[in-house]
Amino acid sequence: MENGTIIKKDKKNLQSNECNECGSKMMPEGGCFICPNCGYSPCSI
Repeated sequence: MENGTIIKKDKKNLQSNECNECGSKMMPEGGCFICPNCGYSPCSI
């Protein structure tokens, strides 16, 4: 069930373009989003 919670959190933050790791604005790159500040990407999970 924890994975479902993580997925919901990722979707919520992507809709607001907020990074799950540091709170910076996510940027679109290569068909996904990546944080330019810390490098987090939900596609690399």
